[in-house]
Amino acid sequence: MALARKGDLDAALAEYDIAIKEEPENLLARKNRGEALEAKGRKADAVTAFEQVVALPVRPGMDDDATARQSALAHLQRLRGDTGKPPASAAADRGTCERGRGEDRMAACSRVIADTSLSSAERITALTSRAAILRERR
Repeated sequence: MALARKGDLDAALAEYDIAIKEEPENLLARKNRGEALEAKGRKADAVTAFEQVVALPVRPGMDDDATARQSALAHLQRLRGDTGKPPASAAADRGTCERGRGEDRMAACSRVIADTSLSSAERITALTSRAAILRERR
C-alpha cells in the first residue's frame, strides 16, 4: 500500500500478487490490487480484481475483509456506471446455486449469499438452497 501511495504502482502490484499467492483469500490485498490497476488505467483488469473480492467470502472476524468487500463493491458500481443491475457473474452464480451440482453449486450459493448487491429474497433463496445441499450430504 505504501508503494502505491508513493506512485510506484508496478512495485505495488508485484507486492499484492505475492500477498495473494501466499494468502488467496486475502480480500484487502485483492482490493488494493484492483485500486492499483485502476490507477494505471487498466479498467478491465481492475473490474476483474474487484469482482474477485466480491466473489470471495468474508472470513469470520476479519473486519478488513468486510471493509475491502464494501470498497470493492463501490469501485465496481462506479466503474460500471452503476446500472442497478447485478453483474452477469451474479446471474450465473444464482443459476448454478439453484441447478448446479457438487462443490460448484455450494460455492455459487456462498457467493450469492455474500453478494450484498443482490436482493434479500435472492440471498434467502440461495441460503435455502445451501441448506438443502448440506442436508443431502448427510
